[in-house]
Amino acid sequence: MDLCDKKGIVHSDMRKIPKRAHAYIDGFEVEQFLDDEGNVCKQKIKFKLSSSAAVQALAMRHKGLIDQTLNVNLNKGLNWDSVPIAPTQDDNIIEGKVVREQEDEH
Repeated sequence: MDLCDKKGIVHSDMRKIPKRAHAYIDGFEVEQFLDDEGNVCKQKIKFKLSSSAAVQALAMRHKGLIDQTLNVNLNKGLNWDSVPIAPTQDDNIIEGKVVREQEDEH
């Protein structure tokens, strides 16, 4: 495994992890324990691995296997009368609704 050396011990030096492993490491947390004199006597490293689906999608995107074009068609008609009008600070919402309902009746 890329996170361990040949003896199976997890690398304590993050620089020794091969670059290919960077793609599937989503993050890490290092916790250090100090002795009575304030020196680091023990260290715990927790790796957060990426999900395999995310890694596969990233690899497919990198290889150009996923079409990332976005097709947007703005030629659809829009009924502007059905779009709600946002009130301003000067508008009285209740009065505006009553006036609109009266206009609709005529």
